Amino acid sequence: MTRQRTLSALSVVLVISLIANALLLGLVLGKAIGKPDKPKGPRGGGEEFHIARAMDDVVPEAARKDMQQAFRQTFRDSREAWDNKRAAREALTEAIVADPFDPEAVDAAFARMRAADSRLTERFQDVLSAQLSTLTVEQRLEMVSRLEEKRARRKEHHRRHKHEKQGRDGDRNDDPLPPPR
Repeated sequence: MTRQRTLSALSVVLVISLIANALLLGLVLGKAIGKPDKPKGPRGGGEEFHIARAMDDVVPEAARKDMQQAFRQTFRDSREAWDNKRAAREALTEAIVADPFDPEAVDAAFARMRAADSRLTERFQDVLSAQLSTLTVEQRLEMVSRLEEKRARRKEHHRRHKHEKQGRDGDRNDDPLPPPR
């Protein structure tokens, strides 16, 4: 009887192992032979990142690779600014948890972060401007058209989301100012 229980337990373990291996094999094969991911543009949320994504959509493949290479090179050349930003963030964390709290240390860390952000933004905008100058007028018009379409979709999404949120939270006043007295 113990031999039969041992076999049953072993059988269950083997079946579970087979299922797990089949799932893993399916994931690997699905990724390998599935639809390739569309190349994505730069990440971020500022206006210049939206412009870069729209540029990425309108340029031919060969030009897209050159453009992406220029952005990558700028990213690599900005290592010092990234290091400065990281150091400023660490200094901010230390200042926030310091006891006693030192507001001047927090302000200084924020100033360092702003300076590093400003330098990174400046470098990105410089390369973006250089890449924009390589586009034809037709490409720039198409790019602006895409930007306007995306802005309209985002605006509509935010409008819908705002109404959905109001529906959940009850009637809310959209006016951020308090009522007059």
